Amino acid sequence: MRLEIRYDGELCRGCTFCCWSLKAQVPALSGQGWIDKPAGQACPWLEPGKGCRIHDQLSRDSICRRYACPWVMLQRPDWALHVRLADGTPVWWLAHRPDAFQELLGEPWVQVRGVMPLVPAAIPVERALALARRTRSILATRAALDPFGVAPIGFEVGCQALAPETDTLAASRAWEQELLSFCMPKAA
Repeated sequence: MRLEIRYDGELCRGCTFCCWSLKAQVPALSGQGWIDKPAGQACPWLEPGKGCRIHDQLSRDSICRRYACPWVMLQRPDWALHVRLADGTPVWWLAHRPDAFQELLGEPWVQVRGVMPLVPAAIPVERALALARRTRSILATRAALDPFGVAPIGFEVGCQALAPETDTLAASRAWEQELLSFCMPKAA
């Protein structure tokens, strides 16, 4: 069974991050042929503040129609995500819109494209941006695959290195500390 999220503009609440972050083959604006839209570049069919002008006209097999945004899924109560930190602490995961980190991911030092940030809303955006720049990493999603490593069965959240010099272990610890300080109830 394949999950298809119908694009209606309301679902995304004005976010167009995937139209910028995903690598996709899209029709040329001239109507003649196709172009390869690189990751980290706005799609020519993107209408600012409104979304894609041709989304529903694309083939159901296109990445634009197949993509199931983890942030959108988390807005649905039946898809709410509980994450366990390395020490086993459960954290309820409501995330900032991915486009809150679009400018950061477009900075020249960022060497990774196609990253889908999923930073908990409990961490203020400015603080998360500062931590991402300091650690050269961000909390992001990646597909969780079946036991054969073939079919996507969901997604998982992890610390994503954004530059070759990133110390992933130190970055993961820094994000986990931030999560613990903002997501855990304070002792009375």
